[in-house]
Formats: sequence, C-alpha cells, structure tokens
Amino acid sequence: MSKIKAARKAKGLTILEVATLIGVTPGTISRVERGLQGMRPETAKRLAAVLGLDPAEVIFADRVAPQAERERRKAERRTYVRRAADRGDAR
Repeated sequence: MSKIKAARKAKGLTILEVATLIGVTPGTISRVERGLQGMRPETAKRLAAVLGLDPAEVIFADRVAPQAERERRKAERRTYVRRAADRGDAR
C-alpha cells in the first residue's frame, strides 16, 4: 500500500472526500496512490495538508510504479489484446 493511501485510510477518508477537499478528480487521487501519476507542487501541498504528511513525502512518494507492477499491467494489456483478437474485436 502506498504511503499516500495508507495516510488517507488512517484518516478515515475516501478517495472522493480527499479529491473534493483538494480540488481534483477521484481518478487523480487513485492514480497518484497507485504511482501512475504525479501531482503539481501546489496540489501536492494541499494533499499533504489534508493527510498530515510532509509535502516532500507526497511529491516523491510512489512516483513510479515498481517494476513488478508495471510488468503485471503489461501482461494484463497483452491478455486483453489477445482476447479481443480472438473475439474479432482487434483494432
């Protein structure tokens, strides 16, 4: 679990609540928690304030998904494409 997600859960907040408090979409919070997206410094500071973290922890936490996670997602995409091709849905 990412440091950001752990802090959010420790505060008892949902993704929607955090997103509303800092002015971003829930999808943004989800991607940040999973290490798929970074944040602008101003937004990271607002998130840090809401979660009680140091802004640097938010800016640099889980910025890039670990190699194993990237490989897992790549395998899922290959499986999806293969299944779509089998159904005749390939682009």
